[in-house]
Amino acid sequence: MPTLTDTRTNTMKDAERLMEQIALTTQNIEKKKAQYELRISKLKAKYEEEAAPDIATLQSLERTLDAFIMSHQKEFRRPRKRKTAFGDFGLRTVSDVRFEDRDAVADFCMEAGYTDCVETRISLKKSAIRKRLAAGEEIPGAEIDRGVRSTYKVERSLIEAARRDAAGEAA
Repeated sequence: MPTLTDTRTNTMKDAERLMEQIALTTQNIEKKKAQYELRISKLKAKYEEEAAPDIATLQSLERTLDAFIMSHQKEFRRPRKRKTAFGDFGLRTVSDVRFEDRDAVADFCMEAGYTDCVETRISLKKSAIRKRLAAGEEIPGAEIDRGVRSTYKVERSLIEAARRDAAGEAA
């Protein structure tokens, strides 16, 4: 990939060459990205396949240990946990709030005035604010940003072609 060394652009032809370089560079980036994503997905699939028996074994061992601990709670009064060279196991006290119906809880808290129990989030709707500003209303802290900005867009077909090339090379 040629590197742009002269950043002066004086003619439309110069700008078109810049756009070509942008498109080709974008293609290269997308191709590399697709190649790495494919490698990652293959590695994840391989890991899941290879680790599946160990994961199943671990889950079975955890269920067995849990059943032992829960059926022998008296043995875990003091100390609550048993330490081994491989780690520790035992009981721990938990306290958590579970909601069977979040909406009902929120409604009750609002009606009861428990404002410390609820949180309200406000988000601004740009389209509605834009309409009001355009209609001449003043909204402190908001204004319509007008002006021009440079823009470019690489043809999607070029990006897709780069991704297909990456997939083809990996096959």
